[in-house]
Amino acid sequence: MAQNHFLQRSHNERIPCQYHQNLPLGLDNEGLKQEAFALKCFAGCGAVKVLAEDEGMLLLERAVPGTSLKDYFPNREHESIEIACNVMKKLHQANIPSVHNFPHIKDWLTALDKDWSIPDEHLQKARMLRDQLLQTSEADVLLHGDLYIPVMYTWSLYPQTIDD
Repeated sequence: MAQNHFLQRSHNERIPCQYHQNLPLGLDNEGLKQEAFALKCFAGCGAVKVLAEDEGMLLLERAVPGTSLKDYFPNREHESIEIACNVMKKLHQANIPSVHNFPHIKDWLTALDKDWSIPDEHLQKARMLRDQLLQTSEADVLLHGDLYIPVMYTWSLYPQTIDD
């Protein structure tokens, strides 16, 4: 959500609310609709809930970051990898609707078919690895676009947590 702005509202005694909330606002209405659709697909799989949506706005359950997985390195590297894998396994349980417009990784990887100004042996190896990946993939899973170590935290969601 690179071009969006967030307003936050936390539960307190003066402003009653059921959840801690984030309100992403943006000019990319289609991008926000796509994000809302994806988050709904991730429902029950550890992602924040979409509480409400309107043109240019989403009202999301707020995830409060805990410890960054970067902080586990180098002393607790194995533990951080285990946490990241468990998060991914849970997210990969998301139901992919039969009708959707999510990009497929094979479409992203067509960029390797272009001529790039990099050493040819690197480009050929990347193409070979792409082909191998696509040929050995079993089932499609919905990927979270922000799922990489620098932004992965041990999240605390309201009212639920990512852990069972």
